[in-house]
Order: sequence, then C-alpha cells, then structure tokens
Amino acid sequence: MKNKLYPTLALGIICLVVVLMLAAVNTLTAPLIEKAQAEKVQKALSEVMPEGVNFTEIEVDGLPVEVTDVYCEDGGGYVFQMSVVGYKPGLIIICGIDKDGVITGAEFIESKETLSAEVGLGERFIGHTSDTVTPELVAGSTAKKTTGAYYSAIEAALEAFEIITEKEDAQ
Repeated sequence: MKNKLYPTLALGIICLVVVLMLAAVNTLTAPLIEKAQAEKVQKALSEVMPEGVNFTEIEVDGLPVEVTDVYCEDGGGYVFQMSVVGYKPGLIIICGIDKDGVITGAEFIESKETLSAEVGLGERFIGHTSDTVTPELVAGSTAKKTTGAYYSAIEAALEAFEIITEKEDAQ
C-alpha cells in the first residue's frame, strides 16, 4: 500500500507546485500583455485614420454582425473592427471612415489566410465612400475568398457608419 501512495502523493504535490507557479506567472504578465495589446490597437487606429486623435471605444446596437468593435475619434470619424471568414476563419480587419463617410484607411490586423492574399488590399479602399467602393475580380479560389471577405468587411464598416450617423442625425 505504501508503495502506491508515495508516487501518487509526489505527483499531486508536483502538480500543485506547477499550478501555483503558472498562476504567479499569469498574475505578473497579464498587465504587460494587456498593455501591449492596447498599444497595438492604438497603433492600428492611427494607421487607418492618420489624422485621428483620442480614440474612444463605444457601444452601438444594431450594427452588422461582422462589426466587433467601434472607436469614435474626436474629429467625428470612426474606426470599425470586423471579423470575417475568408479562406479560413479569423480574418480581422479595421477600417477608418472620416466624418464625411470617406475611407481613410483599411488593413488586416490578424489573419490565417494562405498565400498572403490580404496584404495590401486595404490600400484599394482609401478615398472611397459607400457609393464608390466596388469589388475587384481576383483570379484563384483562395485569393477570391480572401478578397471577397475583405470587401464584405469594408461594406459592413460603411453600413455601420451609416447606421451610426443616422442615429446621430435623429437625435
């Protein structure tokens, strides 16, 4: 009986020590990770809206399902974060739209796409509005899915912008 008890007790103590060490490491690193993520978001916001200052995250009901986060800029513009499925799930795109409804920038901030088809797509939308943005035909099934998803994210951002501005005008 003693021969079976000691290995079990030793393994239990080792597991307890490892769990306590992991909890301590998490407690120490969680604030650093949170700060790094906040800095990454602020950098991305500034890249898609270079003239923007003081971005504030806001909650808005009734937006397209692709829109996951909305940031209001002091000058009246908005930055929208969308999550869409291209060739693979997890394509996260941000799009800045100024107070006049003109796209100031768009780029992906996370992607699991193959062939890097999402690289540089955001530049195609700069300066467009909901009236002038049009999808481009792309050869290849993977690239076609990626560009289609990117375009649908931009359409969702423009639709969200229209919803927000209509709500503002109604007030």
